[in-house]
Amino acid sequence: MNKKDNKIVIAMDNDISDGLRLLDTINEDSELKKKIYGVKIGSLWVLEKGVDIVKGVRDKIWEDCAIILDMQKWPTDIPDIVKKQVYRVAETGAVDEIIACPMGGGKKSLEAFVHSCKDSGMRPLCVLEMTHPESGTYLITASYKSILYDAGSLGIDGFIIPATKSPKAEIKWHIETAFPKLLYDLYATGFKVQGGQAEPMRRFGVSRYIIGRAIYEAEDPVQAIYDAYSEINGIPVE
Repeated sequence: MNKKDNKIVIAMDNDISDGLRLLDTINEDSELKKKIYGVKIGSLWVLEKGVDIVKGVRDKIWEDCAIILDMQKWPTDIPDIVKKQVYRVAETGAVDEIIACPMGGGKKSLEAFVHSCKDSGMRPLCVLEMTHPESGTYLITASYKSILYDAGSLGIDGFIIPATKSPKAEIKWHIETAFPKLLYDLYATGFKVQGGQAEPMRRFGVSRYIIGRAIYEAEDPVQAIYDAYSEINGIPVE
């Protein structure tokens, strides 16, 4: 699928001050803002400043830029704790989407995650597989299949797949066969530095591309965003 509207999610895993300055720079370029879907805030920023750091990020972004919180392992806790985690995030009033990586948590914890997100007006997103080579070492079976069905049945808003691995055709087939009315977005992560390529993801139907170090470690982060946008949309870079 190549609709020329695929967008970037900037993974803000860098220094907080550098990350906020990058947002200031992007705010000065109206064309650049159109190429970005949102920013992803991870555990490092939350560990340093607490979950309320997202309020400061909200002050830096533009109207249609989403804030995505990536505390992936939270939903592996017991359902009651998962709910409390989500509701604490909701208290900030600044988060639009939350990512869950539910391997090891079980269906009840995943259910608690999805329902509490939706109750709080936030979109729940679900990781099907991790990007790093040994991510499946302690998994007895291909857990992504079970997660896919359970998350789909709960009305998940998005699935996250690794760009570092060949896209699994059965993922889309299972989603569209089991949940033909499910409105969802496909996100992919692991580009550039981890070796993931955009073209197979684009053909697979990914519309949200999570990119971090390739942008904020570049000599010219603004140009890196322009180049990445061209790549994810199949536009030749001049």
